Amino acid sequence: MRSLVIAVSLLCAVSCARKEPAPAAMAVSTAAVAPAAASSSVSVATAGEPTQPVDRMIISEVTLSLRADGPARAAERASLLASSAGGYVLSRDSTSAEGAVARVGMVLRVPEAKLETFLVDLRRIGEVLDESRTGRDVTEEYSDTRAELGAKKKLEERLLGILGAAHSVKEMLEVEQELARVRGEADKLEGRTRYLENRAALATITLTIASPAQPVVPVAESVGSRLRNAISESCSLCFQVTTSLIVAIGALLPLLVPAGLGAFFYLRQRRAARKAMLSA
Repeated sequence: MRSLVIAVSLLCAVSCARKEPAPAAMAVSTAAVAPAAASSSVSVATAGEPTQPVDRMIISEVTLSLRADGPARAAERASLLASSAGGYVLSRDSTSAEGAVARVGMVLRVPEAKLETFLVDLRRIGEVLDESRTGRDVTEEYSDTRAELGAKKKLEERLLGILGAAHSVKEMLEVEQELARVRGEADKLEGRTRYLENRAALATITLTIASPAQPVVPVAESVGSRLRNAISESCSLCFQVTTSLIVAIGALLPLLVPAGLGAFFYLRQRRAARKAMLSA
């Protein structure tokens, strides 16, 4: 029992402290990443083998804004171009104004190898307003992920061998627990490699198609509309005058109170003086 636990612990320590290089069978093949490859290459070394050139994996993203008379028709043409290039439409949304489509937004995915030809055809749909392109090199991340995945697979094989030599239920449970952890990490690494392969194989194009700005045509006013406008302007003017009076009263209020008190005392004294004169 003790020797089995020590063996499992040593295997886990070795897998965590050291990343084993990817075996020859796990090396990146030219056929697997040919659609996503750029013209340059990077050298990847494996244990005991000379360095081998591996095509670079570039994740390309393009943002393109066009102006076209019919955004909806232009969007349909863009969808057909993507399908012809072996790609697809990932998402699409539109904005309407006065019953007509004024703007269409799309996200397209096309093979990296056909990106340049697709962009040339896409620019012919309308007038190019803005265009930008970015690329992210994920060759090193992809190679490291595949190497770590190979190490996890080897560790899984060793744990399976130890599991077959277990002599008690407790030993089997301990090895199976470690085996489940290793398999979970391997699944995450495998999912990451598939994600990088897909993103590098298909470029992402964010396309916006807008319609030209239309001049505003003035509408002739009728008698009823003029009357309504006059009433609305009269009410607005009345409201403004009332508001101005309230503001003026509020501004003069600090002066009106002392003036009122002074007038009150003045009239009171004058009334008292008049009574004194009459009594005399």
